Parts: sequence; C-alpha cells; structure tokens
Amino acid sequence: MELVIVRHGKADSGVDPGLSAEGQAQANTVAKRVAAEQIGAAYCSPMRRAQETASPFLELSGLSLTTVDGLAEIDKYAEKYISPALMKTEPELFKAFLKNPYEVCKISPEEFNADITSSFADIAAAHPGETVAVFSHAIAINVYLADILEKGSDFFGMIPSNCSITRVQIGRDGRRSIKAFNDTGHFFSVA
Repeated sequence: MELVIVRHGKADSGVDPGLSAEGQAQANTVAKRVAAEQIGAAYCSPMRRAQETASPFLELSGLSLTTVDGLAEIDKYAEKYISPALMKTEPELFKAFLKNPYEVCKISPEEFNADITSSFADIAAAHPGETVAVFSHAIAINVYLADILEKGSDFFGMIPSNCSITRVQIGRDGRRSIKAFNDTGHFFSVA
C-alpha cells in the first residue's frame, strides 16, 4: 500500500486558521496532481487548514473524507497557530518552538508521537494494497518519517513545503519505505 501524504497549504494566522488565498491556490494545484492517481480513500487532520487543503481534491475525486484526530499538528495544543510569520511578531516564541515544540505546545513527545504513528499505522492497516491520500501537517509528517527512520522525536530539521507530497510505501510484511519527500513538482509547468 502507499500513503500519499500532503502537507496543508499556506495558512492565515490565528487559532486553527484556514488557508490564505495563496494556500487555496496551492491546494487547487496539488488536488489535480493527487486526483490523477488511483486513490482509494482520503484521510485528514481535523484542523481547518488541512481540511481546506483536502477540499479541492475531494471535489475532483468524488471521495469522502475521514477525519482522524491523531493526524493533527502539534499546535493543536498551543494557544495559537505557530508559523514562521511569528518570527516577525513574536520571535522569542518562535525560537522557543523551534528549540522544543513539545514544551511550547504543552504535550509530551511520547503522547504526540504515539498519536501520529498509530494514526498512520491504522490507516495503512485498513487499506492493504491501496493508495491512500492523507492531508496533514509538517511536524506530523516529520514525526512519522522519524519513526520510519528510527530517529526518535528529534527530527525537525526538514520542513516539507506547503502542499508538498511525501510518499510512503508499506509492504505486505509491514516494512515502510520513504519513496518521496517534499515533492513540489506539481507547482512547475513544462512549456
């Protein structure tokens, strides 16, 4: 089976923000790419920016969406959306988040990581032999990839771009393989 994991589009600010105009355009673009594949099911974080990213794909594919709480981003536990935009307005908060997102968001690494990894495992187990689209978030994606690579909870150096695609293949024996990370080829057209 294969997981096609899409990071949400560029978000507005605030608590659980939706997509900005740029983020909506990104979501429309990635939707066309993912909808061209043989996707058997679609899953999504409950957070608004991920739900809005999934929406254009659902319209194109005709699939329904299953929301999974365990796919939510770590800032679900914070007082606000923690984005790079905070570097301008609240640089100390943003630096603290980069240093230790678990502490800033007041959740243990064990609890957050277990939610993420078990959610992806449950999705994979429910769809043997299928390709499944999953709409989620940067740190959630990194936590899942860190688990595959056996890197523990200290794997935040690579941040996937907005509406990038990460692919994970899971064999019949349960072995997981990262096939692509941060694929943004859908944003570039060839003349």
